[in-house]
Amino acid sequence: MEAIQVSSTNGEVTIKLDKSKIDLDIILDFLERLRIEFLAKKIDFNEEILKISDEIKENWWSRNKDRFLTGAK
Repeated sequence: MEAIQVSSTNGEVTIKLDKSKIDLDIILDFLERLRIEFLAKKIDFNEEILKISDEIKENWWSRNKDRFLTGAK
């Protein structure tokens, strides 16, 4: 068996994972990410929220980039 097998039938997607080849923590992190993506799609965001998000990211990067870029040059 391959580590990951995916099949799609009748409106369902089946994912089979070989538990001897994939760490359970990775699977749980992946499932949590899927859950968050699913919930985010249910929320009715408008353009203003995206602008706020970009502003937050830009401000964070401005304050923290030196920490991450130290020694990268």
